[in-house]
Amino acid sequence: MSSVSGRRILLGISGGIAAYKTPELVRLLQKRGALVRCVATKNALRLVAQDTLATLTQGSVDHDVWKTAGPAHTHHIDWAQWADLLVVAPMTANSAAKFAYGLADDALSLAWLSCTCPKLVCPAMNTRMLHAAATQRNLIRLADDDVHVMPSDSGDLACGETGEGRMPDPIAIADEIERLLARKAAHPLRILLTMGRTEEAIDDVRMITNRSSGRTGADIAREAILRGHSVTVVAGPCDTPISPLAKVVRVRTALQMHQAALEAWPEHDAAICAAAVADFRPASPTTGKIPASRGMDHLDLVANPDILYELCQAKGSRKVVGFALESGDLARGSQKLSAKGADLAVCNDPLLDPTKGGFGTGTVWGWIGPTSATPVGAWMAKRDLAALLLDKLEAL
Repeated sequence: MSSVSGRRILLGISGGIAAYKTPELVRLLQKRGALVRCVATKNALRLVAQDTLATLTQGSVDHDVWKTAGPAHTHHIDWAQWADLLVVAPMTANSAAKFAYGLADDALSLAWLSCTCPKLVCPAMNTRMLHAAATQRNLIRLADDDVHVMPSDSGDLACGETGEGRMPDPIAIADEIERLLARKAAHPLRILLTMGRTEEAIDDVRMITNRSSGRTGADIAREAILRGHSVTVVAGPCDTPISPLAKVVRVRTALQMHQAALEAWPEHDAAICAAAVADFRPASPTTGKIPASRGMDHLDLVANPDILYELCQAKGSRKVVGFALESGDLARGSQKLSAKGADLAVCNDPLLDPTKGGFGTGTVWGWIGPTSATPVGAWMAKRDLAALLLDKLEAL
């Protein structure tokens, strides 16, 4: 499960133009399982519709101390006690000043002063305002008060200028919220992760490859980092961004992945072999383009090294997680991984129902368990697969 699943997020919205992005942030958090309430300044509601926020959260938006349903003098206390995390996105220079000095004259600043839970702020304003001495003093003061201050992005601003001061992308904010709420591992591991696909050249134009997008591997890297593990990723070609907090070694072929993984293995405590590695490669790749390819009546192939097997042979007391893609029989994958010496098996079938999930999607039919067990598949989000995998690896 996501680290925000079931967690209660109080989303504060102040009156910056980036307020229009907050419905997207609400939906992202809800998709990850969070419960969200909104508290906004009156100026914020000039930029994002109150009814939109109320519809998305299926509740009222706290914005006016005297017009909010229930006793006005206790409402902000009740919401502050409800929250597991207070996030203010966007946070204007005016709100930053109020928060830094304890002013409380509207619904948002009242909630701020009442909350004892962790707090995250996302400053968003014109570059000059952001770098003004007063704003910088206020941001330092907030950081000194143990407030998590997320750096602003750079780019085009609403005023037409370009520079620092943009509110971070809602996906980045949601990821930062997950990082703050993540369950930290009791014993952080040094994890070696292979992911993506490999590409084996036939000539300089054609190749043998597969449809792996690398999405599951990227979710595993992200979840491991959220929990405090250090991660080295040996990544073949993939279509999914990898956490910038991981050490990434880029490779293309199975031989390159084999060399990089075995070189890195002595410095790690566990390996997760999620890459879709080609079983065979052309024996003699051709330089340039083979002409008249339709006349090619055969292609000589040689076996690629078995990276998972070799990691298992050299593991000692360390743990190895193996992946097996099977079509129609997950048990075959578990048996294969057991024979190679893996400690945990991840068996999946991306071809079971492409309308529900599989290659390039966020959902997969799969199972995780000891290689000695009989798989019982289920549909799950790849993010949840990553969390379950880390749960089981940490328990070994």
